[in-house]
Amino acid sequence: MIVVTQMTGWGTTYHLPIILGGPLSQDLGLPIEIIFGGISLMLVVCALLSPRIGVMIDQLGPGRFLCAGSLFAAAGLVTLANTTGLFGYALAWALFGLMMATMLGNAALVALARVAGGQARRAITMMLLFTACNPLIFYPVTSHLVASVGWRSTVLIYAALHLVIGLPINLMISRLKPADAADPADAPDDQERYGALPARMRPRALLLVMIVFSSQGLVTWGIQPNMVNVLVSLGLPLASAIFLASLHGPSQLAGRMVDFGSRGQMSPLTMGLIASALAPLGLLVMIYAGVSQVAAVIGIGLFGMAAGLNSIIRASIPLHLFGRESYGATLGRIALPMNIACAAAPILFAALISRVGPVASLTVAAAAGLCGLAVMIKLSQETKAIAAPVAAPAE
Repeated sequence: MIVVTQMTGWGTTYHLPIILGGPLSQDLGLPIEIIFGGISLMLVVCALLSPRIGVMIDQLGPGRFLCAGSLFAAAGLVTLANTTGLFGYALAWALFGLMMATMLGNAALVALARVAGGQARRAITMMLLFTACNPLIFYPVTSHLVASVGWRSTVLIYAALHLVIGLPINLMISRLKPADAADPADAPDDQERYGALPARMRPRALLLVMIVFSSQGLVTWGIQPNMVNVLVSLGLPLASAIFLASLHGPSQLAGRMVDFGSRGQMSPLTMGLIASALAPLGLLVMIYAGVSQVAAVIGIGLFGMAAGLNSIIRASIPLHLFGRESYGATLGRIALPMNIACAAAPILFAALISRVGPVASLTVAAAAGLCGLAVMIKLSQETKAIAAPVAAPAE
């Protein structure tokens, strides 16, 4: 059930400018940069609120926050449908940021960790596999609706979708009992509840995780939105650049399927090392896309697989290291630097590409990725010896 609300949440907010960018810019009289800047505003609002909301999710449970997210999404979409200028547009995306902090990502992950118990990692992977298919559903649906009834009516239809379908589903999810409450045999051991790390190692490990995830976000969110621009600047025709850039989606899905296919046998830290290595390797191969489309396919494929794996490890590594007892608070603290990096990345790399060109930009991105890999290696080395269950951390 939670897959439906997550797909609806992403498809009716984050993905909107990709289809509605032109009509929004024309009707509201705003530059296209401002239209896509709404996504950055959404990420910043989510980043600033996530640490506090994460603590509250642990204390009060994720259910009521999922329901609040449906209301925030509907309010943002109604605001967007009625806006005539910059203020209303910004307000809509601020409401989407509230929705993201309360419903998308963290609250859903905590809900799955509680309900699925020992199968949480597999349940999370399944959810992310479905959400990876979001563009296949919402891109054509949104395009058809806009052509039929216009963008304002399309947005109102999506608002109704959150109230009529999303809210009832989240209400049902909020009534589900944790796995250990439903069956005492499923009660988690200390390692599952409190994580693999003793209290003394947690602050440093959390800092390393923040650095790794922020560097991954900077690289992924910096290059992926600018992929067509990069390929055209490398000398590829626009049509070829668009086709090759579209391979990022299937590659991302393939990356997520790697974790699903491993059936949890591969450590989240090992998966993190693989993802951290694939991204810079793909970017360095992509430098040669201008002289070989094979290099473009390989580079984009590796980069996309890394992005798919990153979405998995951002959920599984915190759960593995810090446990499910304070999972919401941990995800919230990580989200602050990571989402700010993601929000700034498209603007930073767009400016970099225009000033120094695609080769230098890809090299800078690869260097950032290698820095993330170095920190990931350090994190793995410092935590790999910790395997035995640990006691509850001291308050």
